[in-house]
Amino acid sequence: GGGGGRQQSFSFPMLSSEEILACMNELQISMEPQDLEKPSARSVRHVYEALCEVCIGVTKEEINNGITYGEGTNLMEELGVEFPDLHEDSVPQLRFFRAVSKLMSASGVHDTRLWDVVKPEAKRFKRNMSAVINFAKFREERLMKFQELSQRTEELFEARDRAEAENNNIEKEINRLKLEREKEKPQIEQLERDCNGLEEDINEFNKQQSVLKYEVGNLKEKRNELRDQLASIEFQKLNTRQESERIQKNIVKSPERIKRELKTQQRQLEKEKEENVAIENNLIQLQKKLAAIEQAEKDLVSATESIEEIEQEFLKCKTATKEKKSMSSSIKTHGSLIKQLETTKSEMERQLQIMKDRVVRIKKQGSIKLQTAMQAEEGVNNQVAELQAEQAQARTETKENRDKIRAIEKKMDEQRKARSNALQDRTNACQLLETKIKESSEILLDAISQS
Repeated sequence: GGGGGRQQSFSFPMLSSEEILACMNELQISMEPQDLEKPSARSVRHVYEALCEVCIGVTKEEINNGITYGEGTNLMEELGVEFPDLHEDSVPQLRFFRAVSKLMSASGVHDTRLWDVVKPEAKRFKRNMSAVINFAKFREERLMKFQELSQRTEELFEARDRAEAENNNIEKEINRLKLEREKEKPQIEQLERDCNGLEEDINEFNKQQSVLKYEVGNLKEKRNELRDQLASIEFQKLNTRQESERIQKNIVKSPERIKRELKTQQRQLEKEKEENVAIENNLIQLQKKLAAIEQAEKDLVSATESIEEIEQEFLKCKTATKEKKSMSSSIKTHGSLIKQLETTKSEMERQLQIMKDRVVRIKKQGSIKLQTAMQAEEGVNNQVAELQAEQAQARTETKENRDKIRAIEKKMDEQRKARSNALQDRTNACQLLETKIKESSEILLDAISQS
């Protein structure tokens, strides 16, 4: 659009009568060939009313609503106009002309005249129809594009709303996790302290276990040595018995020799008894040591079980720590997801802004015609204002004339009354004269009859 109220004209092709009739048929507006060749005010009004409804959304009922508006309110009575019935036809005609002017201005025609609807010419009517059909086609193309953009805009709004709802849900979830983390923080800290204490205990037990393992190893070695010694003693005892049996078989029946051998054997027996006592004492000592070793093994097993239980507690603590770290990583993941959603939201808002800019550009392209229509409407409004001023002047003159008429009527009434009174006086005088004449005639007749 141009500045300074300048109107913009649009070039449009002049259509033939057949093309105009075909387009009107597509628009479902009835039109006959003679309506183009010899247009009348009635046929032109029918076509313009239908086109106004299709192209600019002004219905026939709105045009022909008379002087009422809203719920039956009388416009002229509302404005305080006297004799509103006089405007019963002029107001719909003015509305019709304004609608036609708006339609033609939007179509690029700015020289619309009242004669175009009152006494239309075939050439101008065909030109106007060509302009309106061109505007209708242009409007249909733009309307489809605008609907497409509007649908895309609505989809973007819906996507943005969904993203915001999802973002709100994630923020609520993060806040909930943070609250749970704050609530569980004392427990986590206590678990960390317990884990640290358990680690210290485990380290101490590991040291004790190492010492015990070393001592148990030494005891096992001693036990094995004692077992070997016991086996050796048993073997010697068995050899001694076998040797004793062999000697008994070789005993000579000599008393002296028997005595000597008996003494020798007695000494050997005593020696063997002493050795057996020593072996038994060693065996008792070994059994005590074995019992001590077995008790140490039991203590070691118990300590190992305790260590395993502590290790399980330590694993639980580690699991809790891992869950804590997992919760932290989950919060970080949600944070990154929020950032991603915010990025998506920004991208959608950017696309939405692009779509809005495109819609604004289309609206600006269409605003030229709307501006021309508004200018035409402003011109019609000025005409209406002039007509209203003329009507106000006419009302003032009418009122003054009425006042003059009332004064003249009053004066005429006074003169009428005066003439009536004078006539009555004359009538009374005539009646009185007539009575006197009758009386004189009767007297004259009586006098004639007597003579």
